[in-house]
Amino acid sequence: MCFRNAVGFFEKGHSYLQTADFVARGVEAGNLKLNFDDPVDFLYAHSLELMLKGCLLLDDPAANPNEYGHDTLRLFDEVLSRKFGGKILGAACENLRNNWKSHLRKARDIYALKFDVDETALSELGIASNAEIGEALPSLRKQVSWIAERNRASGGKFRYPVNENYRRQIVDAFGIRMDVVRSSISWGCADIYHGFRRLCSEGDHE
Repeated sequence: MCFRNAVGFFEKGHSYLQTADFVARGVEAGNLKLNFDDPVDFLYAHSLELMLKGCLLLDDPAANPNEYGHDTLRLFDEVLSRKFGGKILGAACENLRNNWKSHLRKARDIYALKFDVDETALSELGIASNAEIGEALPSLRKQVSWIAERNRASGGKFRYPVNENYRRQIVDAFGIRMDVVRSSISWGCADIYHGFRRLCSEGDHE
């Protein structure tokens, strides 16, 4: 395992993540108004790309990250097949599911308190059970695929105006409304970065 070539990718990716989160919070709070969402998505997409390339270099310091271009899905699948990068990414994927599960169940429980009825009646009111929430949890790979599709477009849909619908998955339930792509990539990249830092602290590396 070699950290020398990978560290710059992780640290710059983390800087992009911090910037993306800061800008996204500004937009959500109404402190920043944008005519297009693409710049925020681009920051998240580039953070992900840099961190995945860092994961690749952990296992193969001689690898050429430029070979993958902006194809984050191909890069994602390649990293999952590697020893150290795959361990970091696999843990991030699992943690993402747990984050969504915890977040949605908590929101559901708070929302359900408005109704003074038993669990069976809650189901009849359309309030999802734990099992139903579990079946619908977003996956990190699906959000990476969404990003890769837009990066593959001519010129990149994040970079240039494209005349087509810009569809994205939104969680709108239990009194909350969350952008699935941004939340997933934010949580996922944070976990990837923390996984890398944990490996750094363990030593036994170049």
